[in-house]
Amino acid sequence: MTWWRAAAVGCENPRLAEITAEFRRKILRRFPGPEEMCMSPETFRSRAVECMVLAQDASDSHHRSLLLSLAETWSVLAQSAEAMERYVETRDGPKPH
Repeated sequence: MTWWRAAAVGCENPRLAEITAEFRRKILRRFPGPEEMCMSPETFRSRAVECMVLAQDASDSHHRSLLLSLAETWSVLAQSAEAMERYVETRDGPKPH
């Protein structure tokens, strides 16, 4: 069970249940299933750069720290995606062009 469904089921506050249900509808509409969410290493790197640029402009040190942490996470995801691509390529052979 997803956290938003658990929150809606266990919620005694009708307004909170309504907000949770609306959030769930929006999330599911905005984010399709996992097969459609495949991101490339380039996309991950682009997100990392975006976080670094935002960190440069952040006036609050806490926000800057969070953005730099996010940038590092995106970079690690890019490296992991590249490693997975190399693994799949060696396992299945090169992709046809």
